[in-house]
Amino acid sequence: MAKTALLIDGKYFESVKRNFGVGRIDLELLSDNIIKEFNIDAERYRTYYYDALPWVGDPPIQEDLDRRAKKQSYLDKLKLLKRFEVRYGRVQRIPARCDNCGSEHIDFNQKLVDVLFSIDLIYLAWKKSVDSIAILTGDSDFSPAVRVSKEAGAMIYLVYDPTTYVHEELKLACDDRLILNKELFDSVIL
Repeated sequence: MAKTALLIDGKYFESVKRNFGVGRIDLELLSDNIIKEFNIDAERYRTYYYDALPWVGDPPIQEDLDRRAKKQSYLDKLKLLKRFEVRYGRVQRIPARCDNCGSEHIDFNQKLVDVLFSIDLIYLAWKKSVDSIAILTGDSDFSPAVRVSKEAGAMIYLVYDPTTYVHEELKLACDDRLILNKELFDSVIL
């Protein structure tokens, strides 16, 4: 039987859930349902989830520690799901300046998440671990990895929410697209 992997950009996925007004879901069932929606006669090889733990300053404040502990608990639960892998990037604190008013502030950006996502996408395709890969993201940074993976013979499917940003270049790079809808989420709410 053919195998399909699902790669989920955690930050993008959380935005999608907020847009749909969805809280806790059965992510294992959602993963299986996404693959079924593409009408692929394949089993889910594995779901890969990419995220980073929230920033904690030095000295740490309780609010940051609580936010990090909550995210860690969530990701630990994902690791216990059937055929799930969690990949961790990190959050970097970056001083920034407002373009409009010139005031200084701090931005927090995820680092390494996109790199890990792209490496796994390419590796799975070139290693022939799977026949197809579904990606749940909207970032055009993945377009080169999609093209390289397609050259290995893998079919690449994009899963996205049109009300959450998705770059046109990424849509064009993928072989097929699945637009997420409320019904798909309603079927997996816990």
